[in-house]
Amino acid sequence: MNIQINNQPLSLPDEARLTDALVSFSATPLLYAIAINGEFVPRAQYSARALKQGDRIDIIKPVAGG
Repeated sequence: MNIQINNQPLSLPDEARLTDALVSFSATPLLYAIAINGEFVPRAQYSARALKQGDRIDIIKPVAGG
């Protein structure tokens, strides 16, 4: 299947999960907030969340401020 991560195309097996996509993209899952098609996914669901053709994943880095 073909998906996008941060607007970059990525091809994965049809049975891929969110964690598979993050590993393929070299992202450390616990350091980021993740949204699929605009909906945030709780960290506890990363390994269970199945992906589908055309999904758009956004990896959001935390921002420190003061």
